[in-house]
Amino acid sequence: MASRTSSRRKRRTASRSPNDATTLLKADHARVKAMFQRFEKARREDQKAKLASTICSDRLFDAEVKVLGEYVSHHVEKEEGEMFPELRLTDLDPEALGREIRQRRKELQLRRASGATRRTSPSADAASATA
Repeated sequence: MASRTSSRRKRRTASRSPNDATTLLKADHARVKAMFQRFEKARREDQKAKLASTICSDRLFDAEVKVLGEYVSHHVEKEEGEMFPELRLTDLDPEALGREIRQRRKELQLRRASGATRRTSPSADAASATA
């Protein structure tokens, strides 16, 4: 049984592609981390406002963005340090998860672009899709 687990771990580690869920999320993490770093280094209010808008669609104060950045850092550490390694030990397909992430990201971007900012739960989204 141990050899099956270790061979699965090797297979999953070796077969990472740009569509793998962990690859997609790590890229997101790096992009968001870079935005927060740029915000903390920004000197002018217009630069901060533009970055805050990019980060969360609303203008935030310095302290709120800093706290949000800390939450994001904690989220990234938990996901990459605990959840990603656990994913590799399951039979879940990282490619399929990656496709689902990309699809959901597109849906959220379209909603944001259309001006719809109301947040709904995934179950509410599913209910409205079947109605």
